Amino acid sequence: MATYADWLRDKRTKGGWTRRDVAHAAGISEGAIRDYERGARMPSLEAALRICVALGLASIQIAALRDLTDGASELTMAVTRRQKQHVRDRTQLTRLRRQLQERDEQLTEVRERAGQVGLDLVEERKRNEAEARRKAQEHASKLAEEKRKRERAEALARKPQRLKLVMDDKLPGE
Repeated sequence: MATYADWLRDKRTKGGWTRRDVAHAAGISEGAIRDYERGARMPSLEAALRICVALGLASIQIAALRDLTDGASELTMAVTRRQKQHVRDRTQLTRLRRQLQERDEQLTEVRERAGQVGLDLVEERKRNEAEARRKAQEHASKLAEEKRKRERAEALARKPQRLKLVMDDKLPGE
């Protein structure tokens, strides 16, 4: 399928027209005609119709030209729609990345808190174990002290009997 640029160049050269002649007859700049023929840009429908009239084309050829320009317009609109969709997709992707980053930060914070809670629990367990050891030592000390007191009391309770026995031994021999 021929492009508009090829079609315009072919019609102009077959008709023996220069770019300057077509531009002057259509009321368009020569640079615009050059850009149209290179495919650097597409003319508006009005500019394309002026070129057709300047080239002396029949109405059937103008209708064919309309089909060409309509196709180009549809293509341009499709590209524009794709570009807009691309922008929406990139915007959504950026938003999703931001949300993911926020969730990562929240997860990191939760992990740090959990780690701190874990450390707090370890510290508390250590304190509880130390307190339990201290209480066990106190209890053992009390038991040992009570045992010593009991043994002393028993020892003291036996002393008078020894003294009595010792005294009993001396009295009969006297």
